[in-house]
Amino acid sequence: MVSFAYKCFHTPGVGMSNHHVFEYLQYYMGLSFSPGYAVMINGPWGIGKTFHIREFIGAQNKKGRRVFYISLYGVKSFEEIDQKLILAIAPLLDNRVAKFGSRIGGALLKYVGLDLDGVVKAEDIKFSGQPDLMIFDDLERGELTAVELLGYINQFVEHEGRKVVIIGNEEEIFSKETGYRARREKVIGETFEMREDLPSALKAFTAQMPSEPARKFVEENAPTFLSVFQQSGSKNLRVLKQTLWAWDRLFMAIEPDLRLANGMVTLFQIFTALCTEVRAGHLSRADLAGRMESFVAGRMKENKENPPPLSRSSDKFPELRLYDNVLSDEVLIQVLCEGRVDSVSVNECLAKSSHFMKASEEPAWQKVWFGIERDQEEFENAFSEMEKQFASRYFLKPGEILHVFGLRLFASSIGQIPLTSAQVLAQCKDYVDDIAKDGRLLRSEEDPTSFHSGAYG
Repeated sequence: MVSFAYKCFHTPGVGMSNHHVFEYLQYYMGLSFSPGYAVMINGPWGIGKTFHIREFIGAQNKKGRRVFYISLYGVKSFEEIDQKLILAIAPLLDNRVAKFGSRIGGALLKYVGLDLDGVVKAEDIKFSGQPDLMIFDDLERGELTAVELLGYINQFVEHEGRKVVIIGNEEEIFSKETGYRARREKVIGETFEMREDLPSALKAFTAQMPSEPARKFVEENAPTFLSVFQQSGSKNLRVLKQTLWAWDRLFMAIEPDLRLANGMVTLFQIFTALCTEVRAGHLSRADLAGRMESFVAGRMKENKENPPPLSRSSDKFPELRLYDNVLSDEVLIQVLCEGRVDSVSVNECLAKSSHFMKASEEPAWQKVWFGIERDQEEFENAFSEMEKQFASRYFLKPGEILHVFGLRLFASSIGQIPLTSAQVLAQCKDYVDDIAKDGRLLRSEEDPTSFHSGAYG
């Protein structure tokens, strides 16, 4: 059965939850008379308002329509908006002259003779036609109040009869400006709520990925990505795009033969979940250091009321193990927190992971370690082999020895071996004594698989 997410990603027009918004903007732009009101596109920060409106502008430009886009982010004065207007007009310059008049004309006259940092020169200020639409974005993010900005915008709507779209997060504005509601009723005649549209955003962002192999992988596994991203609860398209870009860098660092392993999907899922949580501010560098310990601590009774961040994040992804060592804590910190992708470290981690290792190459103790993922017969055979190797003093690396000791202690607690924990502890001490007498005991620093947070991740 093909998933709904797959259909949305691959079928043109499906999942376009904001289609009605842009249908109305087409109607609004096509009016032969001045409507006398502006259109508000409302929605929380990061949901993709600017992304979708830029897609709309691109489509209008191809049709030969003139759309001015002005961001109000950080503006401190009306003069600053005037200058942004000129920069918005600049791409439409040609050799035919038309009169703009009023505020636009005033803005132009004010800057005639100025170079504007080489972007617009006086001799370049020649125009063809009036704007079909003016878009003012980031209403809540200017240093001027939203009430003041609406007063500025109203010049175009009421006095010049222009068609204007305003984009902003009205929930934020309502919470801090008491006079906003009365002002907006005089300027805004239609309001649309922008909804999340992850499938279309993912398709657009994937097409922009720098590396073709990484892009193809994401296209083939789009439903997987959407499923994990939606489980995170994030609706922020910036987080989605940043996660794709981080995956692009990681994917290209992986050896080509490892990219063919079945473990790539598991890596993709875990990396997407952790990257999304880091980019959204839910996990920090400290939370990635010692993931297993953090996860275990979160399951303890005394921490149920206030679990560690990693434990809270894990609850969002019930089918994933965010503490999985497919990538070590150190490598994840490098990639997600420091922006470093060390291909040697990445490939060493993957080569040792049970997800990438061929069954014939995987040590018996690792099969026991991941016994919950194996069938009963495979687990029993692996445990029997590990016990034989323990008896023959096969294990010499400190990291492996400590893993085996821990596994045997756990086996004692669940009745897998008929020994008490004290008896297992005594056997483990004898093991260390025996290989030390033979001169075969290595120091921790001689074992490259050992890290301060544990061996093999």
